[in-house]
Amino acid sequence: MVAHESSAGTAIEVWKKAPPGAKKPMAVEIYAPFMAPYEFFENMGIRVWPNGHGHTGVHHSIHSDYSAVPGYFESMAAAYGEERAKAILDENRHNTIYFPNLMVKGPIQLLRLFKPLAADKTLVESWTFRLVDAPDMLLERTLMYNRLINAPTSVVGHDDLEMYERAQEGLRVDANQWVNVQRLYDPSERDDATAVTNGTTEWQMRNQFRAWSKFMTLSM
Repeated sequence: MVAHESSAGTAIEVWKKAPPGAKKPMAVEIYAPFMAPYEFFENMGIRVWPNGHGHTGVHHSIHSDYSAVPGYFESMAAAYGEERAKAILDENRHNTIYFPNLMVKGPIQLLRLFKPLAADKTLVESWTFRLVDAPDMLLERTLMYNRLINAPTSVVGHDDLEMYERAQEGLRVDANQWVNVQRLYDPSERDDATAVTNGTTEWQMRNQFRAWSKFMTLSM
């Protein structure tokens, strides 16, 4: 909500001026959760896994309240049964991280691959997927999300880029040799654990650094 006030926040303010009863556009549904309060992200939860893996979105995510896709649940129920279909569709993760450089957004069928090219340069590829026999609206949402959030044409993506550039600038400074990722640190926190924790903790970041250290020293 702090990073995206000028982009997603503006989109929400513009939508407030829409005529009463107007159907909320898909773009607004995508933007709106970026302005959710701190409590939303804290309660969303994070699950850490061994070896640097983990995901945000345990109890809910920014994808939880999208409009239902007509006919999709019925198709899933026909294929898997209602109980299993509901369990699948209720799994609403935000970002699933597979260490060291893969991120999956299951609810919108999107994969991002992070390729380091140099110490200060990374190529990020976004791959979108079309589910077999799924309604076209799912693919439309996937492609729109990718354009609005990840692509060079993004609005909120430039907010992220601003922060990345500031972080990179900070890493060039010699005043402090440490990067602080101690938010909500607990001394009892275990390496290679499977655990569910607060959605704004930096445990998952620490989890990745521990995995990096583990794999880099395996042969030592």
